[in-house]
Amino acid sequence: MSRLWLLLCLVLAQPSAAQIFGPLPYTKSADTPAGFSDGPVNIENFEDGVIAPDLIIRGSIVSPSNVTDSVDYDDGVLDGLGRAGRTLQNSGAIRVDFAVPPTAAGMVWTDGSGQVTFEAFGLQGQSLGVSGPHALADGNATGGTAEDRFFGIRNSAGIRAIEVRATGGIEIDHVQWQIVETLAGNTSSFSLPNASFLNGAAASDFVRLSDGKYLIAGAFERLGGIERPAIARLNADGSLDTSFNQSSFDPSNFLKVLVDALGRIYVTDSARILRLNPNGSRDTSFAQVNFSQTFARTMALVTDGLIVGGSFTSVSGLAREGLAKLRFDGSIDTSFDLSAPGTLALVASAPDQVLVAGSFSNVSGIARAGIAKINTTGTGSVVLDWNVSLGGASPSVQSLALDGNAVYASGSFLRSATASNLAKISLASGAIDSAWNVSANGAVPLIRVLGGSVYASAPEVPSVLFSNPPAAAVQRRVAKINSTTGALDASFNPIFNSFTPVRLADADGVRLLAAGAFTTANSLPRIGLAQLNANGSTDTLIVPASLTETATLTQVAFDETNNRIYAIGDFALVNNVAIANFARLSNGVLDTAWRPAVATSRFSGFVVRPGSGVWVHHLGGVSQLSEVDGSIVPGWTNTSGVSSMTSSAQALYISNSTGTQRLSFAGNGSADPACNGAGRSFNEMQFDATSNSIVGRSNAAGLQKIDASTCALIPGFSPASANTTLTGFVLDGKGGIWVAGNFTQIGTQTQSSPARLLLATGALDTNVLPTSGNSFNFVLGYDRGFLYGRRVSSGGDTVILRMPETGGATDVSWKVTSRQGFAETLAFGSDRLVVGGDFSGIAADSRSGIAAIPLHDRLLKSGFE
Repeated sequence: MSRLWLLLCLVLAQPSAAQIFGPLPYTKSADTPAGFSDGPVNIENFEDGVIAPDLIIRGSIVSPSNVTDSVDYDDGVLDGLGRAGRTLQNSGAIRVDFAVPPTAAGMVWTDGSGQVTFEAFGLQGQSLGVSGPHALADGNATGGTAEDRFFGIRNSAGIRAIEVRATGGIEIDHVQWQIVETLAGNTSSFSLPNASFLNGAAASDFVRLSDGKYLIAGAFERLGGIERPAIARLNADGSLDTSFNQSSFDPSNFLKVLVDALGRIYVTDSARILRLNPNGSRDTSFAQVNFSQTFARTMALVTDGLIVGGSFTSVSGLAREGLAKLRFDGSIDTSFDLSAPGTLALVASAPDQVLVAGSFSNVSGIARAGIAKINTTGTGSVVLDWNVSLGGASPSVQSLALDGNAVYASGSFLRSATASNLAKISLASGAIDSAWNVSANGAVPLIRVLGGSVYASAPEVPSVLFSNPPAAAVQRRVAKINSTTGALDASFNPIFNSFTPVRLADADGVRLLAAGAFTTANSLPRIGLAQLNANGSTDTLIVPASLTETATLTQVAFDETNNRIYAIGDFALVNNVAIANFARLSNGVLDTAWRPAVATSRFSGFVVRPGSGVWVHHLGGVSQLSEVDGSIVPGWTNTSGVSSMTSSAQALYISNSTGTQRLSFAGNGSADPACNGAGRSFNEMQFDATSNSIVGRSNAAGLQKIDASTCALIPGFSPASANTTLTGFVLDGKGGIWVAGNFTQIGTQTQSSPARLLLATGALDTNVLPTSGNSFNFVLGYDRGFLYGRRVSSGGDTVILRMPETGGATDVSWKVTSRQGFAETLAFGSDRLVVGGDFSGIAADSRSGIAAIPLHDRLLKSGFE
């Protein structure tokens, strides 16, 4: 049974209680009479030139003119004139039929002649009541609004149509209706995501288990395309082990993972430590441990508990600096009280002994240069006869690896006058092995011992040279070193395209599993995980599942004529297809045939002109792309740098540090000399067709308005200043500029975000009531009488809200919350709001960077995401 049929059954089953409203004076939507509806209503004001898809109206939309009579405030100014807005006209009668019957429906009669009659009709076509005839016409057809009147009806059993009749021509505006369903911003009726914008993610730690599987922890959201936030388990062949799934909490990055003898898993996401059962579920018998200030970085298991290190100063409210001990139930061992501020690494060297590494100069007052051995029983103690002589201005040991009686250390320190950043140390005595004469000319943050070899991992930038005199130095991303002699393996040279350290684990005694933030390994596509052969080459037979996180979309546009979404961002994958930074979805599905053919993939903004092409700016300037395949259209190019751009019907406007230029779509990309925008630089700008002007925002100058033909500043525009920097703005197309920020005052008026300024002067629109408590202060969008915006909730997620254009309170029936990220950009269709950002979920549903939210639940389009 369809939703529509259920809805009709619902309204047919309700008793009829029709109530007619009007004729009542009406100048703006706030004049809708009290009691007309139970909550927010849909309003079709015709200002976008398109009739809402759920309305069937006989008549035609009329553009602004000297004889147009739109609702007064549709142009943003209450001045007794409706000439600047659009209306719907017909002769003799205008009837509005509803695709889904509302429970309240009305319209505003704005002009006509003779007697005016309003009538409403029920689901069976029966009359629900008549109002009139009324003598409303004033005989003036030049846009006067004094005679504008609202007619409406409320009927719980449903309304099929409303009609207004008069002799001669009729103009109406502001068709209003309230559907039976509650207006709600959610995606619960959408199918599973069919568009995931992803980028490579980082693995922070991983452990090979006794059965050959791996636990992977890090800053990822998906593994192999399946949601696995921050921790996952791989099968031995590199595929995802779907039987392991933690879903009881919402982390962003696990820094460290440990497994005890019972298979219980300890993880830290810097602010807390949790324990998981072997299947990934939360082990509630272990109390969550919280850290402040800053965070926990590393853990080590000992006989009677867990040693934790980091840069914290308290643990669950108990003062502890850099070191703490937890019991196996999660409680703090209050007897253990050693301090090592800035601890970076811990390694258990015996059942009740731990090696501590970091940037400290002492452990509980006992001098130690970045490395120490401690006993963990009782109050804890420093092993006094184990004192490694590391030098340097501020020696920092960042990583440790233990192999029998040898400790390998890496970081930023001097081992001797001629050697630095790598050392082999006796576990028994703390003496440095001078025969293991390996050195690096830069900091080495990671070291690991696997199968008789030491692997040292350094950031790719700056370049790091590994040496073992007298052999020649070699530049390596990851160096392979003989654990006994210190000889460098010159044949081992894997190349990764990331700047973060690569972690390695033994795969099968021959090959290595590499993890990091890379998207290629030895120029082969590998995202976050790769398997390496013994010589460092990439194993092409085994391709581990990709580690990914939601990319950040910075601009989306919805071409409703072709059901296409364009999106730019920092993504490397869309639906696990390799495509970088700019992509197109057709009917919600990735269009793999459309790939921008630009030398750089660093796209930062675009304009879509359906039927003509796509103009995009990038590191090389601005290019026109074909709508068919994304290839560059010859004959149109501009090499200027761009910080923002907008467009009119005829031209593209770009702004950079030198000013604003006008580039004709019909030209070759050269700047129009008639547009002298020198010195007018904007980091955001928007075009207003009614006034043929461009409003631009810069952090330094605030808002400015320029003539779209000459690019000269328009006199008389002097925006009221806010008491903080504006974070964004949007034009409503009817004489208003909505601004957002964290302001509490504009000019001398107390005003919370958002606020409306008059496009003509920049003055604060006092007809819009102040909102309370920063309703929303980021990412504004305007659509048919509602302002949409983002507010960051107390939990750090995004809440997308909407507010009627009359101001006041936000619409309490419409709210959308994102998870693990923010909404960054909005685009509107007739029935949906397309949101882009870096979130991993919207409402209760998984969405990776993009989501389509119904403006009204019932106007759902299947197959669209």
